[in-house]
Amino acid sequence: YLFYKLKKSKPSSQNSIHPCNPHLDQISAERRSSQIQSSVTYNLYLNLKKGTTYSGKVKIYFKSKCTEDIFLDFEATKVNSITINGVKIVDISKIFNGFFIDIHKDTLTATSNNLVEIQFENSYRNDGSGLHSYIDTDGKQYLYSQGEPYHIHKMFPCFDQPDIKGSLSLEATSPDDWVV
Repeated sequence: YLFYKLKKSKPSSQNSIHPCNPHLDQISAERRSSQIQSSVTYNLYLNLKKGTTYSGKVKIYFKSKCTEDIFLDFEATKVNSITINGVKIVDISKIFNGFFIDIHKDTLTATSNNLVEIQFENSYRNDGSGLHSYIDTDGKQYLYSQGEPYHIHKMFPCFDQPDIKGSLSLEATSPDDWVV
């Protein structure tokens, strides 16, 4: 399950799709949940590297009513590419603000599964959320993930709220001396 933090507030009038702050509010979560018609499938590939950053690619499959715009949660360093149902987004800065990826209803289909593909780069975190990295007293780098409540979007793009259920397939590459 993916979890989220409820923050009681109204969406900003500047942006009708999602809140302008980095937290998902209850009104936006309820609106988004009403648009998703099935469980979500996440196929996630991570390229884990020594140091401070990692990269990844995720394929997200879901059915939508397509009556409203929706968004994915993602707090990241960089989004390299986004493809929605086979159409590559040319100007990512128009749909990604560092916290959310907007998916406009005209890019979705109501008749079959939608596919959103995202390639990204991100920094390991050191606050215990998302994909956390630390150097232990043995001098080796260790990673762990912490995704609840409302932290898994700091690791990869997703619908980070508990009423939108999803399955996750994870594949990772890592340095030869790491155990994954």
